[in-house]
Amino acid sequence: MLFITIEILLVLAFLLKNKFVQILFLGLSLSYDTWLVAMTDARHNPDYLLYQTSYDNQWTNFEAGYTYLAHLFYYYGYNYAEFRTMFSVATFIIFFVSILLISENPSIIGAAFNFTLFIIGSIQIRNMAMLAIVLLGYSLTAKLLHSRSKYLGLLIVFIGTLIHSLGWLFFIILLFFLLLKNKDKQRFSFKLVSGFSFFLALITFILSPRWLNNIFSKMLDITRIRSIANVDIASVYSNGPNHFSLIMFCLVVFILMAVLSKELHKSIDDNLGQEVNPMVFGIVLLFMSTFLFQLSVDYVRLVGNIWIFAVVVLADVGSTKLIGRLGILLKIILGSAVVFALLMYIYPPALSVLGYTIGLYENDFMQ
Repeated sequence: MLFITIEILLVLAFLLKNKFVQILFLGLSLSYDTWLVAMTDARHNPDYLLYQTSYDNQWTNFEAGYTYLAHLFYYYGYNYAEFRTMFSVATFIIFFVSILLISENPSIIGAAFNFTLFIIGSIQIRNMAMLAIVLLGYSLTAKLLHSRSKYLGLLIVFIGTLIHSLGWLFFIILLFFLLLKNKDKQRFSFKLVSGFSFFLALITFILSPRWLNNIFSKMLDITRIRSIANVDIASVYSNGPNHFSLIMFCLVVFILMAVLSKELHKSIDDNLGQEVNPMVFGIVLLFMSTFLFQLSVDYVRLVGNIWIFAVVVLADVGSTKLIGRLGILLKIILGSAVVFALLMYIYPPALSVLGYTIGLYENDFMQ
């Protein structure tokens, strides 16, 4: 039950407002996360054997960056367990640095991550590594927004695309943000893209997702970012949601929009003289997910990824009053709960990983 204990400590650290304590508990949490991912039990992790088989046979079925790293470590004689351990360590170090760069309240971000995306991320480790790299890129962009060095963040996000193709969405959004140098254009574009995304979601629902399938097929064929997708796009994007899943997904997006409404209104409509935070602009992907999810239920991961962005925005509280932090905490708990429910429903194998993570199952390495 160590995982649950650490989760409680992260929340308490946020309420206590002591940043040093928050950093300490975040480091403890991510260290334990690293151990859980590196030493995972193959009996309770549905993708472990796939990754191991791909590594042992040196397949090229994943993105170029991940494939290159797998080839490199294999060449120098590391087995898959050793490669996975070092990959996990690097991922969570990047994640740790990213959170510290972007937030004064890092512990609550770690708590929300553990409660929502970590379970899926421990299965699909490429997605988790991509998110860590993307967060680093966005956080550097936010820090260097008034410097030419801000494009360094864009370069880092591009590296994330080489680990998981979902990173391209974050890359395109950040590039679009940087090209819109005018603050008013950024605000207008956020509203425009959000509204257009809902329009595309409606069109996709009426016409079926086939038109999206064709677009993605051409894009993957041009970029060659994932060999298996280029061979047969239908095998990758042919698992659209059923009606109940779609209704549940829309309900979750609606709840998240309600949770974020005040912060988005403050960033987009108020404070017109201030720069738009790239983390806020990145939340536009939440609206884009409404039509992408109809293409494939795999895009449920996008909601999990974006929720971490949303928690960063919610945690940006200047108030040191306990009542203010409790209000933010309640919003984060509500949003995390609905994201967790959606992820578990769409991807049932994650329930087995959940049991392993919270200590219901014993690790075979310890037997």
